[in-house]
Amino acid sequence: MLDLSDLYQFVTYADCGTLSAAADKLHISQPTLTRTMHDVEDAFGVPLFHRGKNRIELTATGKVAVEQARSLLSESEKAVQTVQTFERNQHTITIHSCAPVPLWSLLPELSRRFP
Repeated sequence: MLDLSDLYQFVTYADCGTLSAAADKLHISQPTLTRTMHDVEDAFGVPLFHRGKNRIELTATGKVAVEQARSLLSESEKAVQTVQTFERNQHTITIHSCAPVPLWSLLPELSRRFP
């Protein structure tokens, strides 16, 4: 199963180009990031990297996986924002008035009842 944290690390690796640069940016050890790359590859169930001595590089399939990971991360951020906006709107009172006079007494009363 894909983990958003793992996908974030995967995308960061793709952006940085090397495991050591990505590990530095993420403030984690390189072996930890290497394990995460194996976990991501296992979750997708296909090879995502060309492995050489002390170096890995994305395959064409790996590049597609990065784009899908970006999409999933973006959708997860949108989901959080949508829920937070909905919650905020549940606690908002909107009043429309063509004249300010009724608001003079209404607004203080609403503020008192719904701080």
